[in-house]
Amino acid sequence: MKLNNITKTYQNKNNRVTALKGISFSLEEKGLYLIYGPSGSGKTTLLNIIAGKDKEFGGEYENEGKIAYLRQDFLLVGDLS
Repeated sequence: MKLNNITKTYQNKNNRVTALKGISFSLEEKGLYLIYGPSGSGKTTLLNIIAGKDKEFGGEYENEGKIAYLRQDFLLVGDLS
């Protein structure tokens, strides 16, 4: 997999938010990789592009393999605060 100069910008009512700016890297065909960072740093946006769920972005993305990833969900218990 190869990503070259990936950019993603969102537009809301008042302003534009750049989620990804100039992300470039390549990954081997097989392996286990970890993406981490602070809240709001673009991790989920990047994963959605890699998994093919988001097709509206700038830059080049090449992938010939199969992508699988685990999402982190909020497993909140309704009886607890």
